[in-house]
Amino acid sequence: MKVRILAILAMAGVLFAATDSQAFLSVSVSSNPFVTPGYDINATTSGVVEYYIVNNSSSTSILDQFYLSFESDVFASFSTSTPGFSVSGVQIVATGLNLNPGESITLTVNYTLFGPASTLDWDEGSPWEQGWVAIGKDPSYFTGGSTNLTPEPNTLLLLGAGLFGLGARARRRKKHRQKAS
Repeated sequence: MKVRILAILAMAGVLFAATDSQAFLSVSVSSNPFVTPGYDINATTSGVVEYYIVNNSSSTSILDQFYLSFESDVFASFSTSTPGFSVSGVQIVATGLNLNPGESITLTVNYTLFGPASTLDWDEGSPWEQGWVAIGKDPSYFTGGSTNLTPEPNTLLLLGAGLFGLGARARRRKKHRQKAS
């Protein structure tokens, strides 16, 4: 019984930590280079890519500024006509976004690469992984990452809690079977 209570308290703590971590700005960014019909990672060198920017915050954290970096040794040129976004050096920048929690925006970029995406040396590791930074209305709320598809920390916490529960259940079954034999 004592173990069961401890397990429930541990899982409640993990769930509290997962929801509490959302009190700050939480943004996810994914890219879709396949917007251009016939895109081939081994051949295409120019086209259109879309970036989906989502304010995942569960509090009142408003996304105000967004910076997406383009590598100068990968991108020969890039531009955007998405309202509120502009090119500044090797970045596309937006200030005054006022993106509330749960809201998203699509940034459309016309690009030309120095070669096919699969042959270039991307700083973040894989093709179409690009660094970004997001800043909230309160400048102390900021986050950043890469456009790659990586699980968020909260997802990993919940996965860990589930695995812990499965392990505890398997251990309990094993003890029950040993007592029965």
